[in-house]
Amino acid sequence: MRALPPVLVKFLLIIFLLPLAGCEAITSKLFAVYLEPGPPDTPDGVVAYRDQVYAKHGERELLLDIYAPAARGEQALPVILYLFGGGWEAGNRHQLRRFGMLDYTGEGYIVATADYRYMTEAVYPAQIDDVKAAIRWIRSNAQNYGFDSERIGIIGPSAGGHLAALAGTTNRPGELEVGSPSDVPSHVHAVVDYFGPTDFLQGDAHRHENAKPWNAPDSAVSRLIGAPIESAPDKVARANPITFIDGSEPPFLIIHGEDDGLVPLHQSVILHEALLAAGVSSELLVVKGGDHGYGGDFSKDEHAERVRAFFKQHLKPGDPPGTRRQQP
Repeated sequence: MRALPPVLVKFLLIIFLLPLAGCEAITSKLFAVYLEPGPPDTPDGVVAYRDQVYAKHGERELLLDIYAPAARGEQALPVILYLFGGGWEAGNRHQLRRFGMLDYTGEGYIVATADYRYMTEAVYPAQIDDVKAAIRWIRSNAQNYGFDSERIGIIGPSAGGHLAALAGTTNRPGELEVGSPSDVPSHVHAVVDYFGPTDFLQGDAHRHENAKPWNAPDSAVSRLIGAPIESAPDKVARANPITFIDGSEPPFLIIHGEDDGLVPLHQSVILHEALLAAGVSSELLVVKGGDHGYGGDFSKDEHAERVRAFFKQHLKPGDPPGTRRQQP
């Protein structure tokens, strides 16, 4: 991963800021422009396995793409699953090209990227059910694609960060296996959460003065849940990553702009503090002057390098299959 290019800065501003601010009429046109129309070109030395069906809901097929080093031999490699952002109602799996995720294929990883259902198709918990189905598919197909099922990392921004964090805090067998229970586990071994919401009911107390109230019926979090969030506290609790923390979570790296006008920094602070209180390895990287994924120090190489170092520490590319750092 490298410094964020200008096109990514523009993309993040539009995709992440406008939907949650309630600018539906504007964003419906912009989404058509900024949705990735297709997969990225396959770099030299990389083999792509695209359009893998990992789950079905009626006639709706959910797809997953895989990018693997072509010269990996017989050794199983750690996997990083990318979850796209876009307010749970935009974006697609091809968004990974904007985050330099394909660079990891040159460093001993296999990269996967999956679609999940928008909230306009199905309200929560459909989204986390899809994410867990994708993780189970990866684990079930380890031998076919050379995945190391004991070294799975997950990463995402904004809505994708929320789902990545939720996958990490529901790491126990059977936890939140809502629509597709299975004997195949859906746990992960390392989580990178870029500025994702973590406790919806604390959002309004810390939101930017110009942002739409989180409890508004047409806010993104309310539409995700299917009701104004204050009217459905039990369902909201089941959508909050912070709800499930019990000390069994994998290591977390959380990255958040200090001036985020969309998802308050407080959302990451409380997740980080709750993880530490439970004895979980967690690091919170606050981006000086950063808004919702752009501005300030978000363009500095050190943030991308910290993500790279985090995955290297906990997924151990280059080590024998099944090797990973033990949780403290």
